[in-house]
Amino acid sequence: MVATQLEDGMQAAGKELPAGTITLKANKQTYNAGEEVLITVSGKGMNSINALQLILPYAEADMQFVSIEPKAVADMKNMTNDRLHRDGSKILYPTFVNVGQKNLISGEGELFVIRMKANRRFTLKSLPAKGMLVSPSLGILEF
Repeated sequence: MVATQLEDGMQAAGKELPAGTITLKANKQTYNAGEEVLITVSGKGMNSINALQLILPYAEADMQFVSIEPKAVADMKNMTNDRLHRDGSKILYPTFVNVGQKNLISGEGELFVIRMKANRRFTLKSLPAKGMLVSPSLGILEF
């Protein structure tokens, strides 16, 4: 990962693998057109996290991406991408990376909040996110 080489690089990292679990929680289940949809992304048991990425598909007819409010990832480079794929699927890729020698994410708490806007009345049934946690030595934990 190029980010480990930028801004004077990182100190030699051990081979420690990343650890932790990610949870997503919406502020409510049913939304009306125009309402704000808040999805809080939290980590538990986090250890040795130098980068993280989520893959969050969503229905564009239901809602649209507005912004991300960084919490524990505030010192990381935000490389989030909201992408419309050729097959018509809409996927949000919240991505945060340490550039150079920075503090690693550890412990538990809120990582960031995703802000969406409801395009119509809908019920949010689930948040089918996948993703990965990455350590400084580029060890990967997929979830």
